[in-house]
Amino acid sequence: MIAPSRSPILPLNVEDVLERLEGVHRIGEGKWMALCPAHGDKVASLSVRPREGGGVHLNCFAGCTFTAIIAALGLLPAQFFPPPEPWAPTRLTPRRDRGREWFEHLQRLHQHPLPDRYRKEMVLVGTVLAGGTSAFAQVPIFDAKRLQSWGLRVLWQAMERLMKDPTRRKRFSLVALAREVDFVAGRPGYFKERGLYRLGRLAVGVACRYPPEVHSAVP
Repeated sequence: MIAPSRSPILPLNVEDVLERLEGVHRIGEGKWMALCPAHGDKVASLSVRPREGGGVHLNCFAGCTFTAIIAALGLLPAQFFPPPEPWAPTRLTPRRDRGREWFEHLQRLHQHPLPDRYRKEMVLVGTVLAGGTSAFAQVPIFDAKRLQSWGLRVLWQAMERLMKDPTRRKRFSLVALAREVDFVAGRPGYFKERGLYRLGRLAVGVACRYPPEVHSAVP
């Protein structure tokens, strides 16, 4: 018996999303602000812009999660992301190639740091993760390859990607980091699967236990 084929869920255009929102006004080329449907918004706090390759990027500056926003709109998560590329048995698609190469490169660099160095790396990443974008901006030019812990290196790379987002928030949330890592890895749930949620919370806890004078950069 042949199973019925499923029609792919196509991403929405930004115009389709804007029609469902209230208080929409344009703030730049390909950028809009609107009232967030997930909370009693009186001042437009929802950023709307198209994603590269299809779909729509939503970001509520009041703190509403992506899940809460699309639930209020009555839409599905898949409608906001680029459509999956056709499966090719001979090679990976270009987007997955880049993500796979990035993670394989980080894994090749992975070492098992000694306890004292691991603590310093945890303090550095945890301090920036807790301090947000202002703390990241205060760190001198730093190469993530200097972090010997693979998990901490992935967290740092994800924060670097968020710093390049013009609509970034003042603080880094583990939800936002997970979204970036899952997108680059090309596999939903990768961030949680590799224990990076727990590592991020642990790094912040370690950073809080040490006084500011030991928050020095990793050599």
